[in-house]
Amino acid sequence: MQEQIILEIKSIANETNNSYGRRRMKLELINRGFELGEYQTATLMNRAKIVAICPKKRHRYPNNGLEDKYFPNLLNREFRPCRINTRWVGDITYVKTHQGWSYLACVLDLASKEIVGWAFSQSPNAELAKKALQHAIKMQQPKTNQLMFHSDQGTQYSAHLLAGYLKELKITQSMSRRGNCWEDLPRFLGIMLLWNDFLEA
Repeated sequence: MQEQIILEIKSIANETNNSYGRRRMKLELINRGFELGEYQTATLMNRAKIVAICPKKRHRYPNNGLEDKYFPNLLNREFRPCRINTRWVGDITYVKTHQGWSYLACVLDLASKEIVGWAFSQSPNAELAKKALQHAIKMQQPKTNQLMFHSDQGTQYSAHLLAGYLKELKITQSMSRRGNCWEDLPRFLGIMLLWNDFLEA
């Protein structure tokens, strides 16, 4: 009888991609006509070498409610400008720490393919994006009226705070179209470059 139950446990595990723990496994076995308790189910699962796989929690950016408006894609995949400090792209990534999620914003110059500014925070908001941009401007001293800043359509970049700052400095704001991965490539490159710098430091 136990061997039959073990075969049934293996079948259930296969059907559910090993997502059932002992409680759900017990209920499913009862539905299939096998009367047994939770402890016995756990024992037979161990004999069958069945371990429930718990899906990892996916990171989600909190909605800060500061979204302003979207801007057109003026960069238009021109990823190789001739002069530095004319086309910058920005992005934010997240890092799991003992204190929870922390966030890293960076600014990449498309001409030099170098990180020209960055900022680190425990809040993925427009203030973080602004600080990374301020750091880049402080370090590079560009002619801001000749500069384009490109990003995705995240609330960090469409917020009043950042859009107003860019407008004040006469920096042209550009955004990728939603769901277009090819337009996000330069920003992903920037994140990888910045991580390499941190790992080598």
